[in-house]
Amino acid sequence: MTYLSVQATSIQSITRTLTWALRAHLDAVAEKAVEVLFPGGAPPGVDMRAVCLGFVETLQRSADDVAQRDRNVARKRIADEEARERRDQAVGDLRAAVFVIRDAVSSVFGAGALRAAGLNGRIPDQAEPLLTYARNAAEKLPALAAKPRTKGFVQLDLAAAAAELHGLADVVSAALADVARNTRETQMAQSLRNHAVERWRLHYSMSASLFEGLLRLAGFDHVADRVRPTRRRRAGETEPEDSQETQPPAGDAPADDGGPTPGSPAPSDPAE
Repeated sequence: MTYLSVQATSIQSITRTLTWALRAHLDAVAEKAVEVLFPGGAPPGVDMRAVCLGFVETLQRSADDVAQRDRNVARKRIADEEARERRDQAVGDLRAAVFVIRDAVSSVFGAGALRAAGLNGRIPDQAEPLLTYARNAAEKLPALAAKPRTKGFVQLDLAAAAAELHGLADVVSAALADVARNTRETQMAQSLRNHAVERWRLHYSMSASLFEGLLRLAGFDHVADRVRPTRRRRAGETEPEDSQETQPPAGDAPADDGGPTPGSPAPSDPAE
């Protein structure tokens, strides 16, 4: 299961506070907006209630998009961590095999044969240098068959040793490609999430300023004070009024329209 980040959770809470307030007083706010904007009555086809709901739904879609992008980032990070674990395991397996084969070559042909086998010097512990080292050794190992053995009773299948290095090197190479791909995908997911956050901030600033003004026009100053667009909220940080534990004052609750309860936690989607 993936969970929302603190920022995405805060955006959900801020959005819930604002949209709940407008839905709770939608009819009064829409009526007052018509009085102020159209003293002679709203023109045919103009529905201020629908306009206000449009702002609410646009803001909610923006918040939901942030949540979706945020969960996707979390899933990509998990995949990236798993790819890095597979890479580290593959590198460890290859390095261990190189040590075993080098010791075997030294025992069978003597330490002087290590250079001819490409197994001299320090064995790298980083993936890319280790790949180069191992593949070079795999290419050179079969040529040792022509050299005399200092310990003929010690068995060493040079072709099998070279094949083992080639196979493990291929696993490391594939793991590195997976890490590179997952890194790119994670960065792209983060970029899309950041873009969604900026879009939400734009929609929030526009909607919150409008809703605060409409609520004050309709005489709901105490509600407007709770939902005002503060600097913290514009930055995606909650105010105390946005806490899920904060209950609405008696008499302010909206009619049940089948939507989510403002004080209830946002659902978490299971990881795909």
